[in-house]
Amino acid sequence: DRHRDRKEWLEAAACYERHLEHAADDHAIWIQLGNVAKEAGQFGHSLGAYRKAMQLSDASPDLHMQLGHLNKLRKNRAAALGHYEKALALDPDNVEAREELRRVREM
Repeated sequence: DRHRDRKEWLEAAACYERHLEHAADDHAIWIQLGNVAKEAGQFGHSLGAYRKAMQLSDASPDLHMQLGHLNKLRKNRAAALGHYEKALALDPDNVEAREELRRVREM
């Protein structure tokens, strides 16, 4: 997390990957790995990490928010909308999901 907090994306990814070698079912760390890979511009790696997190649990509003962000960056409007909608369905009080839905619809 120190590397992540310092925006040292590749170093953070390497640390998260080492952790996952011993705790492959750590849902939260798969999401973190996806986040830092996304920040590093490694969209394919990010998507792979998010897909693994989704295999472990599809019920995370944060996971769907992050997938929405990734798809927005990749200019995949339909997929971004779907994930923001899912995040909002899982957490109806999610103000960020509501705002992202508005932004993507305006794109």
